[in-house]
Amino acid sequence: MRNLRMFLWVLLILCSVIPSVAQAASTGTAFTYQGQLKKGSDPVNANCLMEFRLYDQANGGNLVGGPIVPTVPVNNSQLTVLLDFGPSAFAGEARWLGIQVNCPGDSGYTDLGRQPITTVPYALSLRPGAVISGSIYNGPVLQLNNNDPSPSGGGYAFSAINYSGNTWRPAIYGENKGASAGVFGKSSGWHGVVGWSQSNASSGVYGYNESGGYGGWFESSSDHYDLVLGGAVGRINTDPNNPESSLILSSNKDVTVRLDNNGGGNGFFRILNSGGANVFTADEQGNVEVAGNLTVVGSKSGYVVDLAQNDDTVSFGVGDVVSISGAGPALVGENPTIKVRLAAGEGKTAVVGVVDKHFFPGSASQDGSDLRPAGPIYQDGLIAPGEFLTIVTLGAFRAIKADASYGAIAPGDLLVASPNPGFAMRAAAPRPGTVVGKALGALPSGTGMIPAIISLQ
Repeated sequence: MRNLRMFLWVLLILCSVIPSVAQAASTGTAFTYQGQLKKGSDPVNANCLMEFRLYDQANGGNLVGGPIVPTVPVNNSQLTVLLDFGPSAFAGEARWLGIQVNCPGDSGYTDLGRQPITTVPYALSLRPGAVISGSIYNGPVLQLNNNDPSPSGGGYAFSAINYSGNTWRPAIYGENKGASAGVFGKSSGWHGVVGWSQSNASSGVYGYNESGGYGGWFESSSDHYDLVLGGAVGRINTDPNNPESSLILSSNKDVTVRLDNNGGGNGFFRILNSGGANVFTADEQGNVEVAGNLTVVGSKSGYVVDLAQNDDTVSFGVGDVVSISGAGPALVGENPTIKVRLAAGEGKTAVVGVVDKHFFPGSASQDGSDLRPAGPIYQDGLIAPGEFLTIVTLGAFRAIKADASYGAIAPGDLLVASPNPGFAMRAAAPRPGTVVGKALGALPSGTGMIPAIISLQ
């Protein structure tokens, strides 16, 4: 029978709390066990086989680690052995060390029972539910360093896992009872704070303010982006579970929407209805499309255009005077498209306006699945037969093709379609319905372009 008087020291060193050795190596998971072994009252001097096992209870229970079976030198009954049960053996729960010994001359192993593993006083601050408290100026109460610089590997300086099903029981909780932040993140190579959710009903980052302030604040130190929405499509949504939720944009000065910031093509600003159809579209060229009624309170400047289709056999250019030849399918809403030809002949009441731009109908998604489709495009240039265009039907316009062969044109003269296809001429006493507008410029002779006020009469 042997009596074993055992003494155990578990030395836990956190190198990161010692400023002068911030780059020191990790202590690992091994600890030193020292004990005294006697056979009866006689000292032992031999190399003995010993088996060490780690349990979670004093009797029975579960095996946590081991067995570790070293040959241990025993000198004058004193023994020292290094034990390592791995990184998961000690997580704050109570542990017992089971020991068996077999020295030369013994018939087998002798079970010495289990001894509780106790902690040194400072290690108590790392047990579950423990509190580390201190008054440190301009520094942390606790600092954890991971000094592995490998960009392809490396672990975490700190990891927390919580299995609670309670929404408001986070794995990491930060609270500041002073005037600073509850949680602060800073990075020299990536994002300061990263939120990642695997729930299709939650968010990666959630901000809430219970005192009337801001739920989130984003600011960049340079003239750059304070908030970036990643992915192919960036979306801002109000609470999908609140049918009364609204979106309000407030500013002390300007609200700016910059389209196509990278210069990769024509960008569009859209407003969709609940069915995903476009009700408002504006592109970076300044073109605006409204699907519905437009009410303007106040004055309006500029000219008015309508959509048309070239129903002639020749191409149109800006300033051509055109007349109605029929109606085609609607391009926008339920409004029919005006089919037009070059106007020719004094007294024609079918005259309808002056050619403005080449029009390319949009192919916008109507179900909201693509928020970046090609929308309506307006361009200068010739409009071939069958293509679409816009015609000026009201307002001051920069150019109308005019022919002074039938009389010099002066500012204020009434203009009608001339026998020269696509050109306007002066009319002294025109019939009702034949006037396309009034000249704003003079053309003493020949043909040319003059500004005019388009006003069908």
